[in-house]
Amino acid sequence: SLGSVTDNSGTTPTITYAIGGTPLAGAHAFPIGVSTVTMDASDDVGNAATQQSFTVTVTDGEAPVITAPADQTAPADIGGITATLDVTNLGSVTDNSGPTPSITYRAGSTILTGPHVFPLGVTTVTMDATDIAGNAATQVSFTVTVTDNEAPTVTLTTNSTQVAAGDRVVVNIAFSEPVTGFHGSELNLSNATLTSLSGTGTAWVATLSATGGGDVTASVPAGAATDAAGNGNEMSNTLSVRDTTITETQTQISQFMQSRVDLLLKNQPELAHLLLGSETGRLNSQVSRGTGTFNFANRSDAPVWMMLNGSWTNESDRDLTYLFGSIGSHIKVNPNLLVGGMLQFDHMDQTDGAAEVQGTGWLAGPYFVARLPEQDLYFDGRLLYGQSSNKITPFGTYTDKFDTNRLLASLQVSGVLDYGEVDLIPSLKASYAREAQSAYTDTPGNRIPKQTVELGQIEAGLAFVAPMPLYTGEGEMTLTGGVKAIGSFVNGSGHAASVSPDYEGGRARIDLGMMHRMVNGGQFQIQSYYDGIGASGYDSYGISFRLEYQF
Repeated sequence: SLGSVTDNSGTTPTITYAIGGTPLAGAHAFPIGVSTVTMDASDDVGNAATQQSFTVTVTDGEAPVITAPADQTAPADIGGITATLDVTNLGSVTDNSGPTPSITYRAGSTILTGPHVFPLGVTTVTMDATDIAGNAATQVSFTVTVTDNEAPTVTLTTNSTQVAAGDRVVVNIAFSEPVTGFHGSELNLSNATLTSLSGTGTAWVATLSATGGGDVTASVPAGAATDAAGNGNEMSNTLSVRDTTITETQTQISQFMQSRVDLLLKNQPELAHLLLGSETGRLNSQVSRGTGTFNFANRSDAPVWMMLNGSWTNESDRDLTYLFGSIGSHIKVNPNLLVGGMLQFDHMDQTDGAAEVQGTGWLAGPYFVARLPEQDLYFDGRLLYGQSSNKITPFGTYTDKFDTNRLLASLQVSGVLDYGEVDLIPSLKASYAREAQSAYTDTPGNRIPKQTVELGQIEAGLAFVAPMPLYTGEGEMTLTGGVKAIGSFVNGSGHAASVSPDYEGGRARIDLGMMHRMVNGGQFQIQSYYDGIGASGYDSYGISFRLEYQF
């Protein structure tokens, strides 16, 4: 109905509308863009009008429509606090015409073109699109939520390699990320107690005290602490520290027994003079470097004889105090043979810092002294059996009791060779002592195994007694001395087999001194010695004094 036509005569012609030769008979759907419509007309006599045309322009005014995807949720990457995702293929867009517009994705001001690193928490992603006609779609959005679903890990370490009862163990506790809610009471502990806990975030320090009941173990159970996302930790490794309570206790006992059997042999009473019956009762006092002794004895020809010795030693960190006593009686079978019995008792205290071992024991058994007729050659021997009751405080915290059985045997031959004013006194002695500790259970609950210590000694000596040259005073002054070869072997069973004393092996000892016998019968003696010749790692030297009175 657009446009018009006129003619000079007749009826008004009809206009024919056409698009590209296609007549238009009514409403027509024009495409977007420009379409040319032609107009033609002819009158009744066939005269055709000059063709006219006009254009119809259709514009696109409709915006695209974007459809957003559902909100997204993803776990953080393993070991991290972010998640890498590509969301540029999510959602869709439609348009009424033309090519499908592209979608522009944004996280904040950042345009996303592919995989993107999203942080923990919620991030909003916007979607925009514009068609070729410049129509912008309504912006839509969706969220990307990154969650922390990973449990913190925890690792326990320590510098301690071994512990004993009462020792401190410092444990470093490292979480893989900061945690809260860790109080230390959650620790799984074996043979230890928690004394303190400090730290925050990822680094914590627990201080433990070993009970001595076995190897110390520690671990953090699952769920003992939580991270910022509320995830409980995974179970930690199990930390283990070797406990040496049993070993150290056995070592202290074996050292105690080794020292005691040595002192027991050293303090045995001489028996050869019992056959002579010539010694008076005596009171002796002796002091030497690192060691002190005293002894008391009555007359050897009395029906009952007795002696009491004491010694004390300070060696490195170990202090030893030893008290020994013996009482005996015998009968004279004939002028050349005595047979008797003796009872011995001793007490020893060993301290080494906070550790202490002490014990009291006894031995009893027969002895004999014999002499070759018409000869100054003497034989003596003894065989004793006994027991002891002992206490040990190995670490200064608790005290336990243990018992031992003891055996001692010795045989000696000695003589006197008269070379005018000089007497030589050769001797040969073999001694053996054994002490066996019974097993027991200590306060922490450890079974302390039994062990045995054996000490054997062979002593070959040559002593001399000679007048002091140029002495013109009152009484008698004599020069004394000698040399002695000593062979010691130590054996043991159980843990004692691995503990060796310094005195084991072969060595030699030299003595030099003088003795003044006073006119009133008293006697004063000074003696120096060096022991350890030929022994590696063992030497002993000192000076001693002895004062003796008749009573």
